Amino acid sequence: MPFLTLPRDVIDKILHELPVVDMLTCLSVNKYLNEVLTDSIRLKLKIQLWSLGAESNPFVKLSPFERLRQLNKSTDNWKNLTPEFIYSINIPTRAAVETIEV
Repeated sequence: MPFLTLPRDVIDKILHELPVVDMLTCLSVNKYLNEVLTDSIRLKLKIQLWSLGAESNPFVKLSPFERLRQLNKSTDNWKNLTPEFIYSINIPTRAAVETIEV
């Protein structure tokens, strides 16, 4: 039986077992494989975690959809983070110490 004639959920499970680098290669191999990879929440989550250098916590009871949503929300928050400086501390420089006259 040719690989592409397998049911979509079986192809999804097979692709999920591949290393992410091989999954990314499959994106450009075939239009159907590209659709499977881009439509599958589970595969998107695995690729997203890999791209961030993160790992999935097996003890979290969220669905793959919720995990991906939370991951994207967290990533967006980090991208949009703008530091806010509340306090300034004056630190005397060495030059200021040297200019003191007695």
